[in-house]
Amino acid sequence: MYTNTLTGGVLLAGGDLIEQEIESRLLGRTKNSGYDLTRTARMFAVGLLGGPAHHYWYTFLDRAVPHKSLRAVGAKILADQVSGKNYNRFIFLMHSSDHVNMTKYRE
Repeated sequence: MYTNTLTGGVLLAGGDLIEQEIESRLLGRTKNSGYDLTRTARMFAVGLLGGPAHHYWYTFLDRAVPHKSLRAVGAKILADQVSGKNYNRFIFLMHSSDHVNMTKYRE
């Protein structure tokens, strides 16, 4: 569980740094403007919040559908998309709306 949690945080923070670099290049910002580390820290926190939930959800799915056939994998994917992602979407969208409101007033 700890590995899943830390991995979620690191991947979201890394993705945010990549996104900031893309934004910087597209908007023509100078290198001196730097990265918004507060934004990156928030993304890291969102990843940490999702880690334990994902760990227990996928452990549950593996116990509920223990087979590895194509049909079983399809059932896991369907269950994940129908109900498992709701928590992740909620956390991410709550963070995103907060982030959009903050950056709107900074610019």
